[in-house]
Amino acid sequence: MKRFYQGELENLRTQLLVMAERTVTNISDALAALHGGDIQLAERVIKSDDVIDELEVAIDAEASRYIALRSPVASDVRLLIVIMKVSHDLERMADESTSISKRVIRLMESRHMLEMGMLPELSLQAVDLVREVVECLVGDDSGKAESLPMRDKEIDQMHRRNFQFFTEKVQGSPELASDYIDLIFISKAIERICDHATNIAEEIVYLLRGMDIRHTEKTKRANV
Repeated sequence: MKRFYQGELENLRTQLLVMAERTVTNISDALAALHGGDIQLAERVIKSDDVIDELEVAIDAEASRYIALRSPVASDVRLLIVIMKVSHDLERMADESTSISKRVIRLMESRHMLEMGMLPELSLQAVDLVREVVECLVGDDSGKAESLPMRDKEIDQMHRRNFQFFTEKVQGSPELASDYIDLIFISKAIERICDHATNIAEEIVYLLRGMDIRHTEKTKRANV
């Protein structure tokens, strides 16, 4: 991405990468709070969400101002559009980590012992995917970015298995129904985080190669 940046565009790039790193931290912390039962860590994720929201607003405003005032060439317009799309996906990922954290706090307060299904494996896959996407964003790696959407299918399958497992728990243990419903929503939030990460991977390929790989056979996602 660096070859497209000059002056004000470099500042936008810096803001986007700061936003990406903060988002990765929030996601990792939310999932660590889930598996470690750490209420304080979950609360920290919730509090830090405002910073990511502010970064999205600032990036959108600066990108829009640049388009309006600088008459950018076609390649820079494409860059600015991608920056705004990526910042939106990052903000949505951070929102999902906040949602997870709120449910973690509720689960910890209920103090029930719950079976976690495939949430540990799903969490590891999600954090790994998000980190790799950010590495592609930082390192201009369109080749690796193109390979990442295929991993989203495996994550979708894990979520479906979680949904079935937790639904059975709701039916079999009515006294724990609200807790297992929270776990269903947590699993869905993780799956959505991965969907947004996949969107970013596709935008990286579009930016660096001019190729739109959305909805192709290679990147088509399974329905959940």
